[in-house]
Amino acid sequence: MAQSSFAEARRGDSAILVCFALAWAVFPVASLNGDLSAAEDAVSMLLDVSAKCGTGAYHAWGRRQEAKLLVKRGDEVGGATKLRAVLGEYRERRLMVSYTYDLCDLAEALGLAGQVVEGLAAIDEALERSEHEEERWCMAELLRVKGELVRLQGGDHAISTAEELFAQSLDWARRQAVLSWELRTSISAARLLCSEGRALEAHGLVASIYGRFSEGFETADLLTARQFLDTKRA
Repeated sequence: MAQSSFAEARRGDSAILVCFALAWAVFPVASLNGDLSAAEDAVSMLLDVSAKCGTGAYHAWGRRQEAKLLVKRGDEVGGATKLRAVLGEYRERRLMVSYTYDLCDLAEALGLAGQVVEGLAAIDEALERSEHEEERWCMAELLRVKGELVRLQGGDHAISTAEELFAQSLDWARRQAVLSWELRTSISAARLLCSEGRALEAHGLVASIYGRFSEGFETADLLTARQFLDTKRA
């Protein structure tokens, strides 16, 4: 569907429609599936088209996704630094579409870069915005990322708090019927369980969700889940 929308936009010979299809269909699907090459191609094309036709908002959107791809490619510090700068510009220009989810990505990047305190501040801001704006479509992912950050921070109650956050995330994913995010959270929760010597429980959690998929087995999260299950079985 994403590729179909992009082809339709190109046939219409409208730069705005091409930018729209790249930004809201091609890139998100590729990114969520873990197809980084396709995601990078989409961002590169978006930056090129938006620069030529003078659509500043889409050009800024492309720069934001460039930063996220840096993180996915392993440059957590560079990606987090660039993403924080771009989001600062967004606030100044009041370009707040998907800003809550962007904060979630920033929080995760900061955690991976070892800046856990800053990451927790970002995810708390995202959760506050989600509540204030009633923007709850990504609540499962917000709670999962906070759970990961709490686990990384450590402390007396880190394990129990992270486990509760993962439980809340799973509940949101199930109520909203978002199986992909339910799987992603199950992997985070399972890693926590394994660190506590509860490997059998961890395997059962991931297996119960993985078994409900009927397609997409070459996408990033499903490959990660399969690897986890094979390792724990071994």
